[in-house]
Amino acid sequence: PESEWADDALYLAGNVYRDGNDPAAAETLYSRLASEFPDSPFADSALWWNAWASYSSGDYTRAEQQMGEIVRRYPRSFLAGQALYWQGRTIEKQGDPPRAFAAYQRVLKQSPYTYYGYLAAERVAGMAQSMLLVQAEAPAVPEVLGPEDGEEAEGPPVWTEETLRALEAEPPFRKVLELMVLGM
Repeated sequence: PESEWADDALYLAGNVYRDGNDPAAAETLYSRLASEFPDSPFADSALWWNAWASYSSGDYTRAEQQMGEIVRRYPRSFLAGQALYWQGRTIEKQGDPPRAFAAYQRVLKQSPYTYYGYLAAERVAGMAQSMLLVQAEAPAVPEVLGPEDGEEAEGPPVWTEETLRALEAEPPFRKVLELMVLGM
């Protein structure tokens, strides 16, 4: 435990167990790393792998708590936006769309130009559109136009005019649209 390589060893041993399909052993090592070496460069990743194991096993309540712990303990980590996004997904799986919507909005606020910011924008757009339609009692949700069956998608999705009007009301979506026009 006193070795300068103890945190590395715990993380790598956890990876071996994770890759060997023994999530319980991996979780034990990752948890130990996060608690004994909170300043380790691997601590946030160890927490992430524990949270992902919970999500993958269907334990959404626990996954949500673990994702929140990553964001609380390591708000500047490159994994914080990822954890927020997946926290939103776990909340959705638990059947609480308003809380999931709030989690996605946090991703958009904290890291709008990242991969997870883009994914959060898509989730929020779909959820916002659904909420607008429920309020207006419209019969169908406008769809994102995609490739025909059998074709491969080239470039970003093409949104219908109704969806674009809904998106234009939100500044983060305008930014995403601008980046898409620029091919970014």
